[in-house]
Amino acid sequence: MKKKALQERQSEFELPCCRFCYLLLSDKQCSGRSQTAADMKCRRKWMFLQVTLMSVFVLCLTTVFLKMKHFTGSFPEMMEPDNQQDLHRTIQIRKIEKRINMTQVIKTIQDMQNHPWEFNITKLKVHSSELRQKCNATQEMILSQKNTRKGQNITYEVERKSVKSVDDSLFQMLPKTFPWSSYLGHCAVVGNGGILKESRCGQQIDKADFVFRMNMPPMTNTTDVGRKTSMLTLNPSIMKKFASLDYARRPFAEQMKQYSGASVLMPAFSYTECTVPSFKVYYTLQEFNFQKVFFLHPDYLLRLSNYWKQKRLKFIRLSSGMMLVSAALELCESITLYGFWPYSFGLSEQPLSHHYYDDVQPKHNVHDMPSEFWTYARMHLEGVLKLHLGNC
Repeated sequence: MKKKALQERQSEFELPCCRFCYLLLSDKQCSGRSQTAADMKCRRKWMFLQVTLMSVFVLCLTTVFLKMKHFTGSFPEMMEPDNQQDLHRTIQIRKIEKRINMTQVIKTIQDMQNHPWEFNITKLKVHSSELRQKCNATQEMILSQKNTRKGQNITYEVERKSVKSVDDSLFQMLPKTFPWSSYLGHCAVVGNGGILKESRCGQQIDKADFVFRMNMPPMTNTTDVGRKTSMLTLNPSIMKKFASLDYARRPFAEQMKQYSGASVLMPAFSYTECTVPSFKVYYTLQEFNFQKVFFLHPDYLLRLSNYWKQKRLKFIRLSSGMMLVSAALELCESITLYGFWPYSFGLSEQPLSHHYYDDVQPKHNVHDMPSEFWTYARMHLEGVLKLHLGNC
């Protein structure tokens, strides 16, 4: 008996496939072994494992398919939104999709416009309260003598290892407190999208109590874009225009006349290369007494960026438009957006330039304009703000 048991144990070592081939070896490798009872048992286990794995895989695919069908309606066609909840779901799809189908985009916008817009002050207060808690534009949007002290090191927004010491000269450039009221009334945030061209929205824009604009847009076509500017941003991408301010200040000052009375916001401490041009703009406009220049607080910009990333926006840097819309959500009693449209085709599928004044494209993958746009669309549907598209 002992001899027989020893022979059986030896045969087990001689046939390692019987113990492990169903995990490590292919069926073909097993078939090359002698067909002992143990080997046949191994083959049955291997076949059972294959069937089980295939069943699990099919089950997972079915689950994903059913969830996608529930989320999007029919598959692969997008759902036809019959109510506001369906439209919310469709807008979320537009926000995350990678391939743009302009017919579907325009159909979604038309469905949105067919729903009568109603201002929802409760929803606006929810957004405003959340942004104030996380970012606090009323106290932290700009550097002031109230939130900055002499001798303090300002850490740059993007280049976090770089700092700027607040000396007496810089401290005197800062306002004593936040220069605007906590509530600015009805605000118009005017983007530079090509959809503004021939919109005839200028008069409607000028009726707003406070008008935000960005990046020195030409104001020549006032019929479409209006005349009024209350706040103007200058972002890092156009800082190169100010290289000549050491010796030729008047041409720049003359150009700034079209924004008479506006406050100018500059990201002087986002990148180290932004600091000197921002200071040049400050002193130039101070000399000609046209506008007051304020420096965006790098900590505020960083918190704002993190806030929208937590909302699942994917970007390297927030656009100037999203920065101003965020500020407006905190500071304004009601908001209308104009000129926000990230596509190269209009609502009638006609070709559109990127800006209403030129077709210079933004840097690739720096901003996520489509996702930002569909975020505005969702807020429009909630009654938080009004997203105006098309003619006035």
